Amino acid sequence: MVDRLQDDMKEKLEDFADTFVVRGADPTDVLDAIVEATAILRDAFDRDPAAAEDANAALDQEPSKDRPAGEKSNRGTGDV
Repeated sequence: MVDRLQDDMKEKLEDFADTFVVRGADPTDVLDAIVEATAILRDAFDRDPAAAEDANAALDQEPSKDRPAGEKSNRGTGDV
C-alpha cells in the first residue's frame, strides 16, 4: 500500500512540477517551492488533522443563493 502511494505521489509530483518547468521556471525553484508548501501543509495538519472535514462542514452550513439558477447576478454591473 505504501509503495503504491509513493509511486502515485511521485508520478503526480513529477507532472505537477513539469507544468511549471515547461512555463520556464527553474526546476530547483519549483522543487524548493513544493518542499516549502509541503512543510506548511504538514504544520497545518499537525495543528488540525480534521481541517478538511471542518471546511466541508462549513460549506454544508452556508446558506444557498436566493435567486433561481437561471437568473443572472447583478454583481459588478453597478446595478443593485
